[in-house]
Amino acid sequence: MFGRFIKNRKIKSYAKRLPRDLKKRYGKKKHYSKSQVDRALIRQRLRHSSGNITPNDYYAYAMYCSPREFSQICHSTDTNHDYHQMRREISEVVFGGQSEFTFSSLETEYGSGGSYDGGSYDGGGDFGGGGCSGGGD
Repeated sequence: MFGRFIKNRKIKSYAKRLPRDLKKRYGKKKHYSKSQVDRALIRQRLRHSSGNITPNDYYAYAMYCSPREFSQICHSTDTNHDYHQMRREISEVVFGGQSEFTFSSLETEYGSGGSYDGGSYDGGGDFGGGGCSGGGD
């Protein structure tokens, strides 16, 4: 129960603090690379500069990296996370169950300091391919 609270706080922190940083440093993109997300996590003090990936960091990768990149991250770290399941969890925490989200919807929810109202969601999403269990690239 306490672990779920911590995880949800981390997800909200990633959704709130990373969009502005990523957009400012790298421009607005559909997906960012692992190294760009890693640097943003460190700049926003959501990860220590030691570079050790925590289990919750995979939620940041699921938010901002492509399914293919996410799969490569999992394979390189010998972990077994499901991209689609993690995005469903993110959606539940950040949007109250909205099934798909994009960088733009994360930015709308938190990045601009606003609050998601259900009306400005852009509907796109990238759920194709990827994940560390049940397929991938």
